Amino acid sequence: MDTHGKANHVVEPIGRRLTGERPATLDVLVTRLVAGLAGLPEKYPLPHYRGAK
Repeated sequence: MDTHGKANHVVEPIGRRLTGERPATLDVLVTRLVAGLAGLPEKYPLPHYRGAK
């Protein structure tokens, strides 16, 4: 997971909300979501982006 870079995030009750714009391409999106797993706590961190308002 460390090879996928670093994903800035904010901890929320449902998991880690990744900050910034959601990537437009699937490959970059998957890379950022995997990077959001880095530093695994005891419970699954559920990396995610906030949906459009």
